Amino acid sequence: EATETVTVEVTTTLTGYNIPLEKGWNLISLPLIPDDSRIESVLANVLDDVISVWKYIPKTDDKPADWSVYSTGPDAPIDLTTMGDGVGYWVNLDEAGTMVLSGLETPLPPDGPHEYNVVVGWNLIGFKEV
Repeated sequence: EATETVTVEVTTTLTGYNIPLEKGWNLISLPLIPDDSRIESVLANVLDDVISVWKYIPKTDDKPADWSVYSTGPDAPIDLTTMGDGVGYWVNLDEAGTMVLSGLETPLPPDGPHEYNVVVGWNLIGFKEV
């Protein structure tokens, strides 16, 4: 019985992006997998100017379409706590600013390439290129 060993070297590059945001509403997606997906970390450079962030939750067979929200207002509901690649987000700012984002373009093995689920009807998806 013969056995062979195959060595595969996977390299991935830590990448950074500056994403300019205007005052008011911005429709964005993250072009990479953030180092830290907590919303406060992803939006750290503009967090003081964030009014709200909205993520669309598509309709499924058993649930109607809905939105998850992160808001900085007093007593505002917060059910959006992380941000990731492959998703579209509406970000509302009271001043223009620049998001500084760092992370990986592709997941490290064994996670493999990401799959992004879409449903029949409306979806708010992200784009992986800048």
